Amino acid sequence: MTDTPSKETRPTAAELEQDRRDALRLKITRRKLGPSGRLGRAFLESKLTPLIIVASLLLGAFAIMVTPSEEEPQINVPMIDVMVGYPGATAEEVEYRVITPLEKLLYEIENVEYIYSTSSPSGGMIIVRFLVGTDPDQAALRVHTKILSATDEMPPGAMMPVVKPRTIDDVPSVAYTLWGEDATGQELRRVADELKVELTRHPRVAQVSVIGGQRRAARVDFDTQKLSAFNVSILQA
Repeated sequence: MTDTPSKETRPTAAELEQDRRDALRLKITRRKLGPSGRLGRAFLESKLTPLIIVASLLLGAFAIMVTPSEEEPQINVPMIDVMVGYPGATAEEVEYRVITPLEKLLYEIENVEYIYSTSSPSGGMIIVRFLVGTDPDQAALRVHTKILSATDEMPPGAMMPVVKPRTIDDVPSVAYTLWGEDATGQELRRVADELKVELTRHPRVAQVSVIGGQRRAARVDFDTQKLSAFNVSILQA
């Protein structure tokens, strides 16, 4: 009876890769852990870890409930309205002779971010917006001082500009624009006044303002001959 030699089986590529991974894992596990590794292993092996996680979640939920919050937090975004009257002038004249020079002047003020303007017959309005965080009182003072320094350059007949500060709470929530091809400025103003009355009746509406259009005005003509016959002057009439 003879023994037949057994054939050696060579490991496959998959087995060699698995042996390499096992050796690498063993090497990593034997490496000395640092402070973060020891802390992580302590939490992994501790039975208090789930309790700490639950306590953290409960503490976060409690903080959300007790922390005060506002839907519209107060942010200092100073806005200044500059209203200028120029009786008898057209919208183009108001823009060219009053609004545009004032815009260039107001842009020289420090911390001014944007300037908006509206020109209409007999007057116009400029809105100056400052950078967030600018002191509102200082912003109003700078605008007022800058306008006073240029009053001598205003065109003849222009009224003294009115400076009115505004806050973030004064920004309108809804703005309607009335427009018509055949409607005049006076007719649009009349429709806007009627719409204002209806909107003011709503219990949750605080303030409604109408901007632009031509206001209704009464004109009185005196008969100078009759005034002279009664010895009455225009001031006495």
